Amino acid sequence: MTVSIQDVTEDIVSFQKFSTHHVQNAIDDAKLQAKSDRINPDGFDMGVKQYTKYLLSIDNFNQYGGVTASSMMGVSQTIKDPTQNNPYLNQYNNTVALFGNSSSKGSVVFYE
Repeated sequence: MTVSIQDVTEDIVSFQKFSTHHVQNAIDDAKLQAKSDRINPDGFDMGVKQYTKYLLSIDNFNQYGGVTASSMMGVSQTIKDPTQNNPYLNQYNNTVALFGNSSSKGSVVFYE
């Protein structure tokens, strides 16, 4: 099976606003990460979907300038920071642990 745009966006409304080009680029980046982590064929597509969702969750967060809390006229809102304890990245790291052969197994480096 090949990971499609629909595979990563169909149930997540916030991902559906991204262009197909943007989502495809995230899928392509996730494939490179999964190859780098040497995920075997049994877990490859699962890892690609998880890592793509991770990338899109970060992009979604960054569209709003990375703001995690705001208030106006006595009403406040807090948004979960997806760069901290991201569930998609946690799932991906679990997939790498189960199906990967890389020495860096799922390690992600954040660049400023």
